[in-house]
Amino acid sequence: MGTSLLLVSDARSIHTARWANAMADRGWTVTLASPRDAGEQAYRPGVEVVCLVPEGTTAGDSPLAYLKMVPALRKVIARVNPDIVNSHYVTGYALLANAAVAGRRPHLASVWGRDVYDIPAASPKAKLLVQGNLRAATAIASTSRSMAEQTRTLCGARQQIFVTPFGIDLPTFPERGWGEPAEPVRIGTIKTMANKYGIDTLIEAFALVVAAEPGVHLDLYGPGPETEALQALAARTCPEGSYTFHGSIPHDQVPSAMRGLDVYVALSRLDSESFGVAILEASCSGVPVVVSDASGPAEVTEEGVTGFIVPRDNAERAAEKILDLVRDPQLRATMGHAGREHVETQYAWDHCVDLMLDAYAQTIALHRSRGRKH
Repeated sequence: MGTSLLLVSDARSIHTARWANAMADRGWTVTLASPRDAGEQAYRPGVEVVCLVPEGTTAGDSPLAYLKMVPALRKVIARVNPDIVNSHYVTGYALLANAAVAGRRPHLASVWGRDVYDIPAASPKAKLLVQGNLRAATAIASTSRSMAEQTRTLCGARQQIFVTPFGIDLPTFPERGWGEPAEPVRIGTIKTMANKYGIDTLIEAFALVVAAEPGVHLDLYGPGPETEALQALAARTCPEGSYTFHGSIPHDQVPSAMRGLDVYVALSRLDSESFGVAILEASCSGVPVVVSDASGPAEVTEEGVTGFIVPRDNAERAAEKILDLVRDPQLRATMGHAGREHVETQYAWDHCVDLMLDAYAQTIALHRSRGRKH
């Protein structure tokens, strides 16, 4: 297998940074081509970040804007001679990579969620764009089985799809202890305050919980466009002082915030929430979870083992399961520990990096086999 990787993605994304740094740690020479610089994201010395647009300009987000970057990306390809190209997000970045590669190098297109759920549903034209990008790539990588199934409906049966979960760094999220039950019991989530994540349903569920068990507390971490509306909802439905909107927190403070919770709740209402990274971070921290039956959250939760799965947009059912955990400290401890074991065996970061490296090897082999056939 080769050792030179070209990533085509957003350099300011924490997900991009983790993949790039992981491959550099495994000895690969990594070049990251992006429409913007790295900003505050930290990259290993083995990662070169190349901005594809002139300094001081903004690329834009239309298909045409990505196609305008093709000449710049071709220059990068000619200079670094990558063994494989891995684009992340199939609308813009896969379009750019396909146009620059033109079938002459192996290209693995990684899908993220909205690009295969929401965008194709927006219009027939958008669906055709996504289908074309998927079919032009050598192979596809998906972070979950459910998203792979959705992607299959767009690209057809012939395209190879690898499942490459976005794993959890175990030392970063140590398991919390379960000694004497803490007071108050803290319920919470770490998510963008946006409609698709069902934060309103969580607040409505918490209102039922706190009415039955006064003294519990709700902690909401994250910024978002719905913050003011959600604060107003909480003020109408929950006792004063029973909830806290913490706003945005730095990524390095997420582990301690997770360990401060007794129950983690994620009630996403859309299947485009295709992989539950925060849910796995909670499980890794030894915190039991209550999640909706949206595809991603349900896939990473073992019903009745690491937590509970409830129907989306159903505050009453969510409240029932949250109350089960609030009232039973031993159940919280048992499910929390089971969650840690679940992550260790299936979603450890090193294991997920191995899966991506295997996807790279198979994509390179697939490209070579197709070349021999021609």
